[in-house]
Amino acid sequence: AADILYELVDPETNVLHIEDGKIYADNAGTPQVKAYTENSVKYNEAEKVISVTVNQAPQTIEWTQELPELKAGDEPFQLVAVASSGLDVSFVTSDPAIAYVDAENKLHAVASGEVTITAKQAGTNNIAAVESAPRAMTIQAAVIIDRVDPGDTRRKQQVVWEFEAKYVEDL
Repeated sequence: AADILYELVDPETNVLHIEDGKIYADNAGTPQVKAYTENSVKYNEAEKVISVTVNQAPQTIEWTQELPELKAGDEPFQLVAVASSGLDVSFVTSDPAIAYVDAENKLHAVASGEVTITAKQAGTNNIAAVESAPRAMTIQAAVIIDRVDPGDTRRKQQVVWEFEAKYVEDL
């Protein structure tokens, strides 16, 4: 059999490299490779150009904690999840008017209602983006209680806000 040689059609590509007659993938993309043989006593020269697709590597996200029961006014809760790629994970909520996540991935509950929280990793040129399954939370409505001290002639009014948040289930 004739020796098959390989050559990148566009040597400036950073997707593949050829070393010792072997093709190695470096990045995602679709470069063209020329496979050819040279003339010999037994074989004629032959050439074929093919496109080689190198896909982005997949990744997954794993939540490393359960969502807590929060009350409004509690300290924000630090969300933590890990991407199999080792890249940073961010979080979003389905309704920032009910709960939002700040730049430090801390969850703030601000109003009553249903909300889902999703962990995301944006990916890179070589690693595909990924989202976790959303996790649902119900933040209970605020209860306003008016309390008047009958001994206080100024009749001050104190408002007490009571909230309850509970983890419902993964969607």
